[in-house]
Amino acid sequence: MAVGITLLGEDNSTANATSYTDVESTQPSANSGLLLSVWQRGSTPVAPTSITAYGATWAKRSEIASGTVARMSLWTAYAGASPSASNYLITMPAGNIGCISFMLQITGMDLTDFIVQTVPNSGASGTTATATLAALADATNNAQVMVTGNSVGSAITPDATGGWTELADRNNGSPLTASEIQWRTGADLTCTATWTGSVAWTAIAAEIKMASAAAPGRPVRRRRSSWPISLGA
Repeated sequence: MAVGITLLGEDNSTANATSYTDVESTQPSANSGLLLSVWQRGSTPVAPTSITAYGATWAKRSEIASGTVARMSLWTAYAGASPSASNYLITMPAGNIGCISFMLQITGMDLTDFIVQTVPNSGASGTTATATLAALADATNNAQVMVTGNSVGSAITPDATGGWTELADRNNGSPLTASEIQWRTGADLTCTATWTGSVAWTAIAAEIKMASAAAPGRPVRRRRSSWPISLGA
């Protein structure tokens, strides 16, 4: 089964808050993978302390700051056989003045750990974000995800080299901030995104592992009879 990635929910808020919730996410499919990106603006913002969604257990997989004004983190979970129908809730310490988040559903992924590698990167200024992955574990079947954030509020354009699909792109007017997420199957190790207006940025790229093929069945070996063969009288 090939890896498939769809958007479950997205949210952007300019509230000075310690929790943010999505009000439009949908229930994930049973046994699917879940990936949540969180892009925060604030005065030395600290990454979320917990994620609550669908009755799943969440783990932080990558995190990077953009100076002292922004922070990005990536979280994963498995939906399980009976995921609950709920919005997702992001809880974090004080010091935030805005948050943009995207919730993805992943199918056809490895059931042990679907994240092979993550590569965070940031820049103090620029109009292009880059994150360069190491050689993929499977350059044909594994997928890649890249999430980008900037503090100019300008819409972000996905990688233009081909094969990439943009899943979501949101921006806030106050404070100025934007975030975008995209994905593709196959190897494009240098992941990029662009916008207008040179500004500080962050990005995280991740490799998604395809489900392992089932081991072929072992042939049945027939045992020879131990009874003597009669040749007649």
